Amino acid sequence: MVLNLQKIYQPENKTYNIIVRNHRDNVMAFCCPHNAEYINFGRWLGRWGKCTELNITNVYGRTASIQIEDSDWQLIVSGNIQGGRKVVDVGGSRDFDIRFTANGHMVLECLGGYNWGAGIGKSLDFIVVPFLQ
Repeated sequence: MVLNLQKIYQPENKTYNIIVRNHRDNVMAFCCPHNAEYINFGRWLGRWGKCTELNITNVYGRTASIQIEDSDWQLIVSGNIQGGRKVVDVGGSRDFDIRFTANGHMVLECLGGYNWGAGIGKSLDFIVVPFLQ
């Protein structure tokens, strides 16, 4: 199974500094506050030490670190999210985008008309605790 992170979107007000690192193939990209609407990333997720890492700082100095992994038909999201770690069973290879909201949510949205898995839907919503309003 392959999970491919395509784009990472700023909140509508573009108040985040987002740095993304893919440790699978050592690629990094960033988006400064009040700059571009999104990062065009296009990278496969890895597992454990080969995860994709997001470091986010808002214009008020709050920071969050989130790790995303692809592991044996599962998407694993950990870090500064509510609950600390979530494991989602995935129905197959998926391309997806990440959208951050101004009120502290990170939404992972499947592309191409796919759902994440049986009964899950096409979007996964995670609360990024430091940015929760």
